[in-house]
This record gives sequence, C-alpha cells and structure tokens, in this order.
Amino acid sequence: MRAIEERIKNYLLYNEITGELFWIKSPKYDINVGDEAGSITNHGYVKLTLLKKQLTAHRIIWFMVYGYWPNEVDHINGIRTDNRLVNLREVTRTQNMRNSCSNKGFKGVSYHKRDKKFHSRIWSKGKNIHLGSYSSEIEAASAYNSKAKELFGEYARLNLESSQ
Repeated sequence: MRAIEERIKNYLLYNEITGELFWIKSPKYDINVGDEAGSITNHGYVKLTLLKKQLTAHRIIWFMVYGYWPNEVDHINGIRTDNRLVNLREVTRTQNMRNSCSNKGFKGVSYHKRDKKFHSRIWSKGKNIHLGSYSSEIEAASAYNSKAKELFGEYARLNLESSQ
C-alpha cells in the first residue's frame, strides 16, 4: 500500500452523515485529534495536505469508501463543500464538464446588443449548437434546460426553473 493511502486509513475518519473528515491521529503539532480536516480553497473545494501532497476531500472520501482513486468525482448538487456520499458520483471528464455551474447569469445564455435578444447555446460532442434567440433571459434558459436534459440526462446541470 502506498504511504498516502496508509496515512489516510490511519489518520482520517469520514462522517457519512455530514460529509466531513476528521483527524483521528494528529498529523502535526498544530492539529488536534477530533479537528475537522481540511480547509476551503478559493475554488470552493475542501483540501487537505498529507505527506506534503494536497488532496481534495471528495477524492479522499471516494478512496476511503470504495478503495480506489477515481479519475473524476462530481458533486451532484453542485455544492463543492457537500461531501456526503449521496452527493458524490464518479464521472468522466466530459460528464463533469457538462454539469459545471455558471457563476453569472444563466448557463448557456448570452445577451447580444445588436439584435437585443438573448441567445441560447450548448456544447455537445465538440460542437456549439445554437438553440435560438429569445426576448427574455428566462426563455433562453428554458431552451438550454430542455436541450441539456435531452443530451446529457442525469448529468445535465440546469438553470433554476423557478418560473415553472
């Protein structure tokens, strides 16, 4: 067994209810047994350092539960600090990119000043598909949601559908 895997098994405890990792053995002088392991990065993930290697909590948790390192792990609800097992799933890189979140406005929607319309687009299989031009941002987001469900199924990250 690799040293990092041995350290994980001997030093960390996973709480499946909360999704948190705790130290069951102190890795260094300023960390106490029982402390929550890790800190939140600028990108919103929980990371911790073991044997001078930085690892994300969700990948450590996957290893602890399933016994192998996944290529990619997705947070189903999009909340990067929610590391409950029910919120984690192994995905391919493509699947993970399909359901990434937009941090401004609606995913797949942009405003074009020239025609004063909201355009809806989606990427699939290396192609940018134009879904139409709409008078409202909500209509364009709805068009994106429909196509995303069709193309990506359960891996689609949809815009909020509060108006429906």
